[in-house]
Amino acid sequence: MKHDRPQKTVLRFSRVIGPLRRDGVLAAALLLPALPYFGMWLAMPSQFRAVVALGLAHGTPLVWEAVALGVYLLLVWAMLLARGRLAPIPMLTAAAPLAVAVGAHLAAAGARLPLLLFTAATLVAIGLGVYRAARVDATKWRELPGSRWLPLAVGALLFIAAAAASVVSPLEFPRALGSLAILAIFVGMLSLVIAAMVLKPKFAALAIAYSAIALVLFAPNNHAVPSKRATVDPLEINTAFATWLNSRRDLNAYRSRGLPYPVIFVSSEGGGIFAAAHAYGTLSAIARSCPTFNQHVFAAVGVSGGAIGNVLYAAASKTEQSEYVRCSPRIEGMAATPVVTDHLSPVLARLLLLESLDQLLPGQWLATDRGQILTDSFLSVVVDRKLAESALSDSYDPKGARPAIIAVTTDRSTGNRMILSPFQVDARYSAAEWWPGTSSYDSGPKRDDRSQISLINAAGLSARFPWVTPTGLLRLSDRETRVVADGGYFDNSGAETIKDLIDTLRFAHNWSTFVNTVDGEKSDIAAPADKGCTEPRIVLVNNFHMPSTKWNDCQITIFPVYLALASDPAERDSEAGRQSFLGDPIAVLLSSRGSRGENALDYADLYYCGLRRGVSGSECAAVPGSTLGMFRNNIAPARWDLPLGWFMPRSRFNAIMKGTAVDEHFDFPKTGRPAVTETELMIYYLDPSLWDDSADPHIGSLYENFGP
Repeated sequence: MKHDRPQKTVLRFSRVIGPLRRDGVLAAALLLPALPYFGMWLAMPSQFRAVVALGLAHGTPLVWEAVALGVYLLLVWAMLLARGRLAPIPMLTAAAPLAVAVGAHLAAAGARLPLLLFTAATLVAIGLGVYRAARVDATKWRELPGSRWLPLAVGALLFIAAAAASVVSPLEFPRALGSLAILAIFVGMLSLVIAAMVLKPKFAALAIAYSAIALVLFAPNNHAVPSKRATVDPLEINTAFATWLNSRRDLNAYRSRGLPYPVIFVSSEGGGIFAAAHAYGTLSAIARSCPTFNQHVFAAVGVSGGAIGNVLYAAASKTEQSEYVRCSPRIEGMAATPVVTDHLSPVLARLLLLESLDQLLPGQWLATDRGQILTDSFLSVVVDRKLAESALSDSYDPKGARPAIIAVTTDRSTGNRMILSPFQVDARYSAAEWWPGTSSYDSGPKRDDRSQISLINAAGLSARFPWVTPTGLLRLSDRETRVVADGGYFDNSGAETIKDLIDTLRFAHNWSTFVNTVDGEKSDIAAPADKGCTEPRIVLVNNFHMPSTKWNDCQITIFPVYLALASDPAERDSEAGRQSFLGDPIAVLLSSRGSRGENALDYADLYYCGLRRGVSGSECAAVPGSTLGMFRNNIAPARWDLPLGWFMPRSRFNAIMKGTAVDEHFDFPKTGRPAVTETELMIYYLDPSLWDDSADPHIGSLYENFGP
């Protein structure tokens, strides 16, 4: 009897090891489709938590996801059953995507460990129960004709049906289905294909060989950006600015007080949907409470999501200017639809359901890629669709109230900025390439400046950050194309492009003055007012309330104001001391993307007299004698739990609005409360009456919290 114990132990051990040796490869392969859910469980990005919260709130997205994962799990089990491999180990590993998805969802919803363990145990029990029931009919199932390939065929038909529906309805169907269900369909089909490849080595060899040929020989997906014919040529920037300035309806409110006219330049930082929500919400809130804000903004420069937010803001703003009106809080709510609409699901459907198939077929079957689908998704909810669809040159009216919308991209071949703008900028004043306008210093082939793209497509091209959206193919002429990527690769802040704009205006004035002085001619600026002049000279000053500011028929004095919509640099930090072979390269790329933008903002802070590097209220370190000319409106993505993808819950949009532009910012004429934010300081420039000696409140008391 004593000798029987070791034999029984060996027998029991062999019963465990035997199935592992037989089904180990199959079981390991069936675990692979669970990796996306496992990665989200570990990383727990805010975008995933936001999508799960939406599913819990509405229910339907989670139902469709559960149905998709459940149906494909049954199909995998049916395939195992047909080939006589329905054993407990591969059966349970095939359920890994469902089990890990449930665990990730519970973790995203804040569930604790006991609930996760209970859920896992329940799924194991269900799997064992189904396994016992399936064994009874195993023989009958294997005798059915085509039973070995029927599960794969059914799964492929379901996948193709979902893909076809997303072709017919590229926006509404994916939104109704939800991003979680779209991912579940893709993961389920992947599980079926992997199971078939392991069970049938010949099929695996054929599939691998065909995929390799397709990737090498077949044309890639179509990433061309649709062209748009403009009705007018790009405007020369100095001519456009002169027209813009002379048409301002509140110009005399500053002229009569001897104050320079504030010209606001806005930059909107990149960052996916939270950057779009920041730009759209904050700028719209300021414009809602300050009727003259829009007409003071000459240009709004956007990068990535910030570029899309700028278009949403411009499309929702009024077109007509107004006379000088003081700011006051407006109680009506902000329309959140443009940013709280699900823009993620259409992109995922195009990527997982369609582009994955298109890549394996000869030719280019899809007319638009997922980058274009993202643009179309925002176009579907924009307030003024006509503006969004207009060509770049047609999108700007220098006599209207809307600013010029400029998008920053990155040229893949040079790594330099490529600026998509309605302006023509002289190459002497900018290190970047401006398109579609060409300058006299451009040495490239002659282009048709009216062959352009739409305003919303320019913003979408700026937001093509891999791998969610690919690089875009921009056709500059019949003979020239460019591969263009997200503008954040070069400068995620937009600050360098703002500097180009202001310097272009400054250099134009300085150059004409220099030429007149060298030639010995009498400049128009020196002509007596009663003798008149050919046209008013535009003079930029660095001090808003300097006594020597002069207005006459030959001179208009302006004061450039820079409003930067950015992120708190403290929120860019990651966990120190942890290394990852796979994650570190991406982490460094993203960190350098943010730090380069922050460096550009720091330089602008010095150059335009901001509150971070300069001496507040008196002078700046770089330009002594200047008054405050740069203001930051920051968000805190990590602290406010803002998603980086393309879906923004309404609660997170409300958090942005509460932190960037609340009603209290605009009630200073009534309460006299001193400013507590940089945005409030910027708003004071929109109220010239604050600088009157008898004004109550007076500008001095309102600056109390920001004194030297």
